[in-house]
Amino acid sequence: MISRRRFIRDMSGVVAGAGLVALPVWQWTAQRQRVERFTRPMMGTDVEIVLLGLERDAALSAAEQAFATMEAVAGRLTTFDPQSALSTLNAAAGKGPVRVGQDLETVLLQGSTMRTRTEGAFTPAILPLSLLWRPSRTQVPEAAAIQEALEAVSRAE
Repeated sequence: MISRRRFIRDMSGVVAGAGLVALPVWQWTAQRQRVERFTRPMMGTDVEIVLLGLERDAALSAAEQAFATMEAVAGRLTTFDPQSALSTLNAAAGKGPVRVGQDLETVLLQGSTMRTRTEGAFTPAILPLSLLWRPSRTQVPEAAAIQEALEAVSRAE
């Protein structure tokens, strides 16, 4: 298990990186550059795109292209669509090799890297657990079902 100190150190790097990304936003805002914000619900949250220095029409066009790309990638990487690339991969688990697209391969490799870096505190192999908590579910799953799902996740690692 990852130590609390190491987890805090690693997450501090993430927060510092986010701060560096946000720095240009503050500089642009301080210079009173045009700021356009676009928000859309996606992947169970609100996604916001902030564009700086563009005229409204150009910003809208760029935001629409970005949202379309995100929706296309999210559509391939969802478990809610049985035809998605991720669902197809999950359905073939244990049956042999499966060819996957570049975006799914990238996400799987990043997930594996994070599992290694966090010493298993993060794992991308959570489908058995996530199936217990679908949005349509109205009750907490039984303890036995949770234990069985946890064991399946442990075997997947």
